[in-house]
Amino acid sequence: MKKFFYVVVVSLILSNFAFAQNQTVSSDKNPKADEILKLNLQVIDLYKQGKYDQAAQLAQQELALREKLYGAEDKELASVNFNLGAIYQAKKNYEKSITHFERALAIYRKTLGENNFKVFSLMNQLGEVMFLKGNKTEALAQFQNALATAEKVYGKDTKEIALQLVKLGDISANLRKINEADDFYLRAIEINDKLAVGSKNEGDDNERDDVDHYTCFLNSYYERDKGDEKSKQLYEKRNPQWKDKNVDFGKNIVNGKAKKLIQPPYPPEAKINHLSGTVLVRVTIDENGNVANAKPICGNSALAAASVEAAKQSKFSSTTINGKLVKVNGIIVYNFVAR
Repeated sequence: MKKFFYVVVVSLILSNFAFAQNQTVSSDKNPKADEILKLNLQVIDLYKQGKYDQAAQLAQQELALREKLYGAEDKELASVNFNLGAIYQAKKNYEKSITHFERALAIYRKTLGENNFKVFSLMNQLGEVMFLKGNKTEALAQFQNALATAEKVYGKDTKEIALQLVKLGDISANLRKINEADDFYLRAIEINDKLAVGSKNEGDDNERDDVDHYTCFLNSYYERDKGDEKSKQLYEKRNPQWKDKNVDFGKNIVNGKAKKLIQPPYPPEAKINHLSGTVLVRVTIDENGNVANAKPICGNSALAAASVEAAKQSKFSSTTINGKLVKVNGIIVYNFVAR
């Protein structure tokens, strides 16, 4: 039986877009230009205060004034449309958000060319709004197009590409395109592993969102035995020093290795809302078997804090390789039943 989490695995992060401030002031000190700049600053301030209706009204005035003063081909219209797209996204009016983001994107493409980081970023933002609107297939296509643009802007084996591949994995998984999602995640992990070689973070998965997303994916969308086997294969591929050392951390689930596994209490908030589900906690176990670091990577946030505290108090057997005590990373799985 597949294990699905209470919280959807997809974790597209809505960017808190910094508004582009129009700095254009006409050389003849046209008072309308000053009015445009004043409106722009007011829009930014209102947006930051969460006053989206007022921000949208002033941004529309700014758009009309700029078109009248500088014409429909003015490149700064991209910034105004971008701001309107962000405002309507915050208002959850995704139809209008998409309209304005598409207008901004068209101007960027015309003035900056296709292979520009602003074009790439806005393509991603469009994909996120499409996903929120429920157009998941269109969102997937948008992110794939953005990937092609990103490869031209940043190169093929960069952190930007790895991040894009994780997004594609998330959406593909949500659409139950399991094989495609698997491929996207593994490509991201391979890129980040190469980038980590020789760095202080080499071999440390505590700050690796790509590994966390893939772990959640395996636990959510595969039968347990299949997911465990795929996790083991990846773990051994990435950590050949473990192979044939009689150390069975390949599955990455360390519940069974605990000398003392603390069970989290059922949180009051969860009890009020009758929450249930699974929480995965990534842990680093030091040479003495103590949990040196713990962070939640999957599950309902109302259940996560209690899980992390329980994980930190747990105790594991020490791990030895070639006669030397070593740190290990693993996953503790906590299951909550509604009460």
